[in-house]
Amino acid sequence: MSSRAIFLLLLPFTLLVFPQTPDPNAAHTKEWTERHAHYLSEPKIKETDSSLEITANDPRRLESILDALARRHGWHINYEDPRYGKVDILDDTAPSWLKEHPNGPRAYMVAGGAFYAKIPVDGYFPDDPMQVLPALIEAYNRSVSGTVRPDIDECAEGPSGLGDS
Repeated sequence: MSSRAIFLLLLPFTLLVFPQTPDPNAAHTKEWTERHAHYLSEPKIKETDSSLEITANDPRRLESILDALARRHGWHINYEDPRYGKVDILDDTAPSWLKEHPNGPRAYMVAGGAFYAKIPVDGYFPDDPMQVLPALIEAYNRSVSGTVRPDIDECAEGPSGLGDS
């Protein structure tokens, strides 16, 4: 029997003796990659005579929307994240880090996700953020578990509120 024939005969046994170890982080890597592929670098904001259409997909989508509106219109908007519960936080450790440090510390972030709102406006886009922000906050609150988040349920004028000018 040739050495090639012996090799081919023994090859299946080596696969049984030396099984490949499954990647313990494979599920995390797949979920992380899919989630990051859907994120938008910035919210899409379309202004028309009758509405403001907003699409965002970001871990901190409300903040990204408020930042984009503030830059676009020169508004001064104060924003503070609400208190997040355990269900709002997820493991965002980069797969490259896990490969190098399988038992190392993890990175966590707000889950966030997709958001869409169409807010009616009268005639032209208002210069006053208080004509837009309450409807935006209401739409956002409806999108998070159908409940109003207490830290962002109202827009207030003045230095401490979202409508700070």
